[in-house]
Amino acid sequence: KYSGILDVNANIYGRNLVLDGNNGTKYIDADLANGNSISLRGYVGGSYQFLADFTRGGACGLNFSGSRKLETTSTGVTISGDFLLDNSTNANRDVFFDESANIMRFKDYVNASFGDGDDLVFWHDGSHSHIKNNTGYFSHTKCKILS
Repeated sequence: KYSGILDVNANIYGRNLVLDGNNGTKYIDADLANGNSISLRGYVGGSYQFLADFTRGGACGLNFSGSRKLETTSTGVTISGDFLLDNSTNANRDVFFDESANIMRFKDYVNASFGDGDDLVFWHDGSHSHIKNNTGYFSHTKCKILS
């Protein structure tokens, strides 16, 4: 068992890698030039799979089973595949994007709200569908209501 700071001179362009576990917070420090990256890999079945990589001054990415799922960009975040917006307040009442069906699914009692002041709100209560217009006029074109 090792305790303290492990400083590994990787001999790659004179850069160092430091693993610091000397306090409650753990750190991996890498002396990276701008644009260089550090990657975390896992050894599975005789080969390495990329788990995550972090580029100084650039993107950070997370992988699942060798496939990129989340990546930061200069303008925000890119998510590949399905994603679930989940919270503990409304357990099992969340929003899910299904990539294979190309559809955003809102569970019962979850509102889809448009406008800065919830101007237009759609929701389903498990039995009935609702649309609420909270400002101005509500207009539509070629709307056919089926029951």
